[in-house]
Amino acid sequence: MVSRNRYSIILFSILIVCLLAVSSKADYSSNGWTVDTMINGTVNGGVFYDSVGWDDSTTRTLNTDVPNGTVKYAYLYTGVWGNGVSKDGWVNVTFNGDSTSNKLGPIHLEGESDSNNNVWCTGLGKHWFWYNVTDLVNTGQINTATTSKINDSDSIDGRVYGIVLVVVYEGGDDPKQIQYWINNGSEPLSSTNPTGTTNFVGTVSTDNVAMANLTLVHLTGYDPSCSNCMKFNGNELDTSCINTNFFDMHTWSVTNYMNTSGNDAWFSQGSDPSVNICNAILTVEYRPDLVVSNIYPQYIFTNLTNVLSVNVMNQGTASTASCDVNLTITHTGGPTVLTATVPVLNGSESAVVEVGNWKPTVLENISITAFADSGGVVDEGTKEGNNNLIVSRNTTGNCTVDDMLPDTCYGYRGDNSMTTAYEGIGGVIYSVGDFKYKNNTVNFSIEASGDENQVDGLTAEVPAGATIKNATLYVYYTYRKSATGPNPGADPRPDYEMSINGGSTLTTDEYYTDIKGFTTSEYQYGTLVYDVTDNVAGNGAYQAVRSNCNNTDPTLKGKGYVSGMALMIIYDDGSDNTYAIAHGYDRLATYYSTQYKVLPEDATTTTTLTDVDPTTIAEANLFTVTVDAVAPGSESQQFNNRSWEVSAWQCVAGVPSCNYLYPLGINRSDVDKNDITASGTDEVVKFQERTSNGFAPVFTCLQTRAPDSTPPGNGGGGGGSSSRGGASGENYANIETSETEREYLSKGSRVTYNFDSEDNFINSITFTPLSNSGKVAVKVEILKSRSSLADSEAPDEVFINLNIWAGSSSWATSEHISDPEIKFEVERSWIKENNIVESTIKLYRFSDEEWKPLETTQIDKNENCLCFKAKTPGFSPFAITGKTSTSVAGEKDTEAKSTESKDDISTQAPEQTSSRENTGSPGFGSIAGICMLLIAILILHRQKI
Repeated sequence: MVSRNRYSIILFSILIVCLLAVSSKADYSSNGWTVDTMINGTVNGGVFYDSVGWDDSTTRTLNTDVPNGTVKYAYLYTGVWGNGVSKDGWVNVTFNGDSTSNKLGPIHLEGESDSNNNVWCTGLGKHWFWYNVTDLVNTGQINTATTSKINDSDSIDGRVYGIVLVVVYEGGDDPKQIQYWINNGSEPLSSTNPTGTTNFVGTVSTDNVAMANLTLVHLTGYDPSCSNCMKFNGNELDTSCINTNFFDMHTWSVTNYMNTSGNDAWFSQGSDPSVNICNAILTVEYRPDLVVSNIYPQYIFTNLTNVLSVNVMNQGTASTASCDVNLTITHTGGPTVLTATVPVLNGSESAVVEVGNWKPTVLENISITAFADSGGVVDEGTKEGNNNLIVSRNTTGNCTVDDMLPDTCYGYRGDNSMTTAYEGIGGVIYSVGDFKYKNNTVNFSIEASGDENQVDGLTAEVPAGATIKNATLYVYYTYRKSATGPNPGADPRPDYEMSINGGSTLTTDEYYTDIKGFTTSEYQYGTLVYDVTDNVAGNGAYQAVRSNCNNTDPTLKGKGYVSGMALMIIYDDGSDNTYAIAHGYDRLATYYSTQYKVLPEDATTTTTLTDVDPTTIAEANLFTVTVDAVAPGSESQQFNNRSWEVSAWQCVAGVPSCNYLYPLGINRSDVDKNDITASGTDEVVKFQERTSNGFAPVFTCLQTRAPDSTPPGNGGGGGGSSSRGGASGENYANIETSETEREYLSKGSRVTYNFDSEDNFINSITFTPLSNSGKVAVKVEILKSRSSLADSEAPDEVFINLNIWAGSSSWATSEHISDPEIKFEVERSWIKENNIVESTIKLYRFSDEEWKPLETTQIDKNENCLCFKAKTPGFSPFAITGKTSTSVAGEKDTEAKSTESKDDISTQAPEQTSSRENTGSPGFGSIAGICMLLIAILILHRQKI
């Protein structure tokens, strides 16, 4: 312990010696200190400085109004006359009432023995010292600094030379782009040192200088006066204004003398033997310089509404104020003038400003002039003459070279609308198989454990007993070189030889084409339609193959790529459900980069479907397919007069992610009967692109269900079979009501399906997806009686029978989801009418040919219902049940009699109870042992101490 104390004392002594060695450094020099840069930089705000000078007193006060803004740096300077190098004394400096922070307060000035590291002392006791008061300045109000001699008996003279406050701030009421240098020191000029120079190191953008000012602080000025004792970059400055022997602070304009680098200020003694320079402040204020760099779009189309924009750039260093930009179009019937607001632009910033819309009707040569800051709001000095730009848009009738074009050149118009291709009574399957971009082979599995039917999210399976009416293979293609490819021309059929299951080459039934960009583009997109009814006999595996293209062969590349394939099957299941189907291809876009931009109305296409009489249907579903609309964007869909559905399409279920490898997108939506048009008016679906560079609708299907018929997309029938057919397999006559919700499933993100139908007693279904599965449907069917898929009645009193399905028949397994949970409610009226014991209410699930009770917990209640949740391993038929009070009482009597007959067990019970009582509290022995161990450790530790 003694040696440790000795070590501490030795170490402390060394530190004291070091500190004393540092603090004993004397800050006195008879030759003074050169005025060098303390801080410099650029600020979008201002540099404020103010001073108060000599009045022959030992106390001086500076009251100054500091502008608004955020303080970046602030320095306080003050000086005292000592009247001799050997004289010392005390001075007090306060700032905004603070005399304790940042070295403020009493300071002992010691002349040639001065040890204060914020004091420059030179000559015969000229003390000039400084304080960092960045954190003490109050912007937007009066700041006060006071310097005063403390003790009149001190040998120091103590009269105050003056006080200077310098504040660099960001923002404020009138911010400017300012480059600044704050130089300080204390340089006395004498016969041995008659001149001096202070440097402002750095680069200056002289092209944009609006104003440059040099400010010097003379601790002592000129007496006699001198008119040529200063130069900036070699240019004389008039110094006749500094004509006393006392403190002075003066500013000169040096705007016309700025160099791009190497700026300096030179000063001379003149005829005065004791001139002293202690501060130099250089501020360079920059101007903005507005120019119009571009006018967009590059291509203007007649009979389309073109959205015009101007790229305005601030080439200067200073920020601009907000201003306007005018665009004038010279044309027949014109001119047309459009005006918009340019936002505030910092130095070197630019903004693309939409100025308005123009729909020309005459195909002709035009000129467009854009003028930035036409109102003269922004002061650009000598740079006012470069604010305009004139461009032309010319036409020769050639879509390839022109930039003024007819609308027929624009390939992204909604010009290939779709109409009904198939209609009738029955159900529809639409499967994309294992499609992938550029794959020439796609496999389809039409069966109970096969593909997903994208129409309804259930299994792609032809129901038992149904008859196939039509089977169609769709091939969606892209990047076919119709202008320069192996088979040039508009007809894509020679480039696509398709077969199914190794059969002969299919005959193309129909084809639809569109182009990307202009009608002269060599790249064609589209849909090929093949009637494969003779090739699809029923459920089974089908493989579609394109045989005449090798994507790696440069010669064959021009035949284009497969974007995806789909197999559609229409079947007759004996129901009264109807369908109306349209197919085609119409590439849509509003803009591409800066080349062209039109309104969304010009990038809209429609599907017209056969009229549906809303008075003859129970419900309807709409299913649409697009190419390249699966990425987040603003591609939108509208059914009749419903609101637009923005970003309407999700990637098809089962694909890993939505990207260019899986460009097909689907939309499934329920249609309210009120959205169906009145009888005699066709149904219309609109597709619109708003902000990206293109997508195409390719397939539309509207299904309806007649009252007391199988729901659209469902297979019906099924009886007691465990297979769900095209949907649930429930006998539709047994379905009281059904409700379907769809959610987009992302791996690991728990998802909840909420149900709010008045007749549905299931509130929500929640689970965690174990894969990215796209948009998956969950359906609840409230039944009139026991599910037709269960071969026995659920136990106890049944409140309701129901089916719950998620995705296809084989999807909702532990491989795809985890921790399913069902929340449901039970009406109090049923509980009361049937004398149900609340604690016995359970959810039962039918699986493996029997009813199994699920772990059920009451979670809430209200005046009408009790609310429960139950965990389930999967989805199938369910029943909500409860025991009557009579049955519960009977069970208790049976249990009591059973207990009385077990004499051996009853006699052993007291011994077990007694044994536990002797043991005491659970775990007591372990806890006591730990406590004793801790006490021992503490005692040993204390002994060591």
